[in-house]
Amino acid sequence: MELTVPVIQIAVVGIITFGAAIILKPLAMVVRDYLLWVTIAQYIKRSNFKTKAYHLAVARAEWAEHKAQGPLFAQLGQNQHFKIGDKVITFEQYNKEEAKRNRLRSEINELNRSVGVVESIISSLLRHFDQKDSSPALEIIKYYERREFRRRGLEYDEK
Repeated sequence: MELTVPVIQIAVVGIITFGAAIILKPLAMVVRDYLLWVTIAQYIKRSNFKTKAYHLAVARAEWAEHKAQGPLFAQLGQNQHFKIGDKVITFEQYNKEEAKRNRLRSEINELNRSVGVVESIISSLLRHFDQKDSSPALEIIKYYERREFRRRGLEYDEK
């Protein structure tokens, strides 16, 4: 008993397989990439990332304003005096400025952590699916920072 398969049928199956690979694989990749970007957009919306990024930009701009005034200086003892940069201030002003700077520092650290988690997840997804685009999370943060620094008349150093 001989097993014979017509050569035409083998050629047709080969052409169909080749055609499916040429058409279906790129189509599947486009659908995958589309679903990835839709998922990232939904994650950004649901995680309140834009709100956190905006608050981070405001806090960084406010920190830059305080740092532009100069360093805080306190000389305690009999001849005590307090300064911000070259400007002499009172003890109460010094305490208020120090409290503001400490609050801003802790707020920036907290927001960096929460924003960093979202940015890390998005970057991991993009790396996993071989997307060469930069993370939209970083672009959102830069956008809000640029806008807030410009609004306050500060120079924005794009890192």
